[in-house]
Amino acid sequence: AALIMFGEKGFDGTSMDMIARKMGYSKAALYQYFENKEDLFSAVMKETPFHFNFIQIKPKMDNFNLWEVIHEIGMSYMDLFNTQERIAFTRTIIRDSNKHPEISDMYHKYGIGYVAQCVADYLEKFKDQLRPDVDLYLAAKTYVGSLFAFAVQYKVIIGVNQKYTDKEIVDLSTDIFVRGIIK
Repeated sequence: AALIMFGEKGFDGTSMDMIARKMGYSKAALYQYFENKEDLFSAVMKETPFHFNFIQIKPKMDNFNLWEVIHEIGMSYMDLFNTQERIAFTRTIIRDSNKHPEISDMYHKYGIGYVAQCVADYLEKFKDQLRPDVDLYLAAKTYVGSLFAFAVQYKVIIGVNQKYTDKEIVDLSTDIFVRGIIK
């Protein structure tokens, strides 16, 4: 309910009372779980579908090669933007970040930063195959950032026709990325 409300009305336009009413609870009940709106917003960020997708795909990734691991993470990340709620939420972050840098920081930490850290963690496992001069976290942020740019361009901004499928985007991005970091 909070994700939808934040996505539709923005951070400033959403109150704890509105969220509680949407859920059929009292505002007091909501405050039993969350100290304030920022705390609730943070919880919404932490409980992203990517986090749950990543937990589900993580065990099988130990049997994958580097390209497959990065590709699987990339597909999971792009899948986030296939829901109207997540698209609306991303629009809210873009719109409200200038007024509320703290929500931008949370979005980065639990969104693109979290996904980049997942990529960097897997890159560590393949470190012997990678160029030693590459900062793995920066490389991971570059990869995830390119996917985010496509998601914003094709899914968040209204009126831009998606020229490529998610799979085509992730396939090529993964190819370019992996070729750029291997020895």
